[in-house]
Amino acid sequence: MSEMPTVSVILINYNSTHHTINCVNSIREQTNNDLEYEIIVVDNNSREEEKLKLTNWLSQPEQSDVIFYQSERNTGFTGGNTIGVNLAHGKYLYLLNNDCILQNDVLAILSQFMNENLKVAAVSPTMLNNQKKHTPAFSYMPSIATKWLGNSIMNKINKQIYPDRKTVYEQPVKVQVISGATMFLRRNDFAQVGYMDPNYFLYLEEEDLCMKLAKAGFEIYHAPAAVIQHLGGESTNHNYDITKEYYISLYYFLSKYYTPTQQFFIKARYVFREFFGSFAHPSRLRLLWFLIKGAPMSQSLKHKQ
Repeated sequence: MSEMPTVSVILINYNSTHHTINCVNSIREQTNNDLEYEIIVVDNNSREEEKLKLTNWLSQPEQSDVIFYQSERNTGFTGGNTIGVNLAHGKYLYLLNNDCILQNDVLAILSQFMNENLKVAAVSPTMLNNQKKHTPAFSYMPSIATKWLGNSIMNKINKQIYPDRKTVYEQPVKVQVISGATMFLRRNDFAQVGYMDPNYFLYLEEEDLCMKLAKAGFEIYHAPAAVIQHLGGESTNHNYDITKEYYISLYYFLSKYYTPTQQFFIKARYVFREFFGSFAHPSRLRLLWFLIKGAPMSQSLKHKQ
């Protein structure tokens, strides 16, 4: 690899070394030899057996060019990717979940798309699920309209602003938010908006980043010619604490970008959902009370790492 690769692929490993190995293998198999790229693996303080499995694999001669960083604590999605970005040399940064498998020459396709569209700062490829069926690779910013009326209604009202997430596109389409599982970014634009906000731990990082890019005048796109398979992560078990973390990130995100009135009506939608849900599942009352208290950042999992 040259000292200045075109693309830096950044993978975060957390108790899922088998995914990291498969992801790296797919990158090597699918990427054209003419494209200069580097692979950066950040381990977010996995269990000891996972660390050992990863380091044993990295010790093999054919993996000698993989840049590796062992974190002493779990820094979350934002922290792990920030470490990777600081180690990267590429013109483009590809923040890729390690449970993704490239299906074609994704790096070359997305690099070419960015080269031809200089106003685009971030792009996502087509995404397939673990059964290789189409799954959405982009979403919408939280809004009063989407939270109370629903995505499908907003798509019918304005397809240009709210393109259908279920459609299999043949041509690139402008979107609001790309999937955090597969974010291909122009490094200079990313740097211009200040990289990632360290206050996020697991959720809303992509919304925050895309919001900053849009406010700076850049465009966000979905480029369907590139294709990946997203298997679905195993590193995070969804429980009460993880659900709390989502709301902590959401409330923080709203506080950064939305007016008090907008915040009130968006939050009210979630409060009502948990309130009515508690009739069937009384355990949700605990989450309801957490929302009423304002989902304080002080209870984020990042403080427990």
